[in-house]
Amino acid sequence: MGTGRSGLPAWSIALLAAIGACGDPPLAAVAPGSEAGGSHEVVGFGDVRSGADAVPGPDGADATEGDATAAADAMADTPAATDGGDGDAGAATRSDAAAPDGGSAEFAILASDPTAGAAAVATKFTVTVIFSADVKKESATAYTISVRSQGVATVPCKFSVAGKVLTIAATTPAPPASRVDIVFGPLVQSQQGVPLAETTLSFYTATWPDQAGYAALAARFAPIVRQAVGGPDDLLRRADFDGEWNLANNPVHAASHPALAAITWAAVETRSHIYLTWLYYWPARPAVAPGVPFDNDTAGAQVVIERGSGQPVALQTLFKAKGDEQAWLWLANEAGWPVKSSFVRKSLPRDALFPAADPAACAGDPKAAACVRRFPAWLTAGSHQSCLWIDAGEVIDQQCALTDAIKSSLKHVVYSPAAAATEPPAPTVPGSPAAYALLPLLDSWWPRRDEAGPAQPFADTQFTYQAPAGRPLGPPYGLGGKLVSGKEGDFGRPPWAWRWKPGTLGSSYYDLPRGAPFFDPAWLLWQRLGGATAGIAPWSAATPKGFSVDYCFNPYLGIDVRGTPDCP
Repeated sequence: MGTGRSGLPAWSIALLAAIGACGDPPLAAVAPGSEAGGSHEVVGFGDVRSGADAVPGPDGADATEGDATAAADAMADTPAATDGGDGDAGAATRSDAAAPDGGSAEFAILASDPTAGAAAVATKFTVTVIFSADVKKESATAYTISVRSQGVATVPCKFSVAGKVLTIAATTPAPPASRVDIVFGPLVQSQQGVPLAETTLSFYTATWPDQAGYAALAARFAPIVRQAVGGPDDLLRRADFDGEWNLANNPVHAASHPALAAITWAAVETRSHIYLTWLYYWPARPAVAPGVPFDNDTAGAQVVIERGSGQPVALQTLFKAKGDEQAWLWLANEAGWPVKSSFVRKSLPRDALFPAADPAACAGDPKAAACVRRFPAWLTAGSHQSCLWIDAGEVIDQQCALTDAIKSSLKHVVYSPAAAATEPPAPTVPGSPAAYALLPLLDSWWPRRDEAGPAQPFADTQFTYQAPAGRPLGPPYGLGGKLVSGKEGDFGRPPWAWRWKPGTLGSSYYDLPRGAPFFDPAWLLWQRLGGATAGIAPWSAATPKGFSVDYCFNPYLGIDVRGTPDCP
């Protein structure tokens, strides 16, 4: 059996068990000032997109130990009845012909360190694999064993054999927060010439360095979430609440697992702002207008924090129903940005949009950990729209409609962030208290970004982020763009496939690509506000003030230039 970006076979994750058994301003046309197509250090994803240039393809294979002659010698000893294969594409099966003399026992992998599915493995990893028989040294090389990140980019490695033990040591670090697939092809042999059935060992690398500061910001600015409840499908969860990432069974498993909520966060940083994205997840969306029912639903929000003041200046909420993909934007008055555009819902005092838990603490030192501000989120029952508790919504469009009368009788859970989640009391009454946990997206969703199939998070990997001209490129391979669902008619999306494309407004909204709110939020906000044509000052390093679209840290685009003169 082969593997690839379309998803991991079920047996690869359970490797050891298996073996043990055997009048608005126009959208801005260019980036701010001299920053258009600015300087980025891009790790693994190439440079910036120029016009219609294609995304770079995957890296070529590297032979890191052994040579073609040694590999050919090993191949010469392979039983003729064994199917060929390159260890990376297509299926390879063992022949049922008798093994050579002295090799009657099946040749298989008995154990590995790290184990299949392990997380937080060092990016410059060393993998130890134990086989059931001595390994022919010449058969274990980069020609017969593929080591790749996300099934695409080759990870250069050194291979060494000592009896039954094979050691694979990365000579160059694999990308952080990524899956590594080691595919052992059928040309790997025992000393007796018995071939190995193609086997895949997959694990996940550790996250990007220096995440503590972003985690602290997520804790300070995490929302108070009021979730309207019409039934159990409206209770927030973490996507792997049942201990695995087969989302297809989540709607069924939810009934037998406690409803412990989690909200996932992601952070990117420019010279001027930090963008915190929040992901809400439900195992299912009930049949409530204006949408249709489906399995595995998401919605989100995004808080924009000014680096200079350390205070939030903008809030977006994101939700969808079929082709209607909404992103509502509120600004804090203190941001000083234009508010005439219909692209901005409203501008409010910061204390109203982001109420301070302790006003005195924020008045003293706005950057201090004690200055906690939490926007009042509201999530509708059934349709799971991401709204604001202090906004009346749109009655005609059936979006986030909220009045004082509705509030007074609304059965809802009030979720607050905490070190550990607590289950809401039953039955739900207005204001039922519960706690949610905070999870970093880099440690949860993102490493699985291209795992698709019936028992995986995503239905397919047909989504590729198409960066606007002059903007940094995204991953050069297909990503999961639709969550798996046993129902037809609609589907949930991961945050990297969200789009600002409302069906309630004009075509000018369609100019920004799918994924922009997540991959390139600075560019999206600059465009949405109207950029320089609306009087927004571009970033000036001399001041330093203004609006920057150059990233200091954006792991989803492979950018990390923190600690450089441009990003102190």
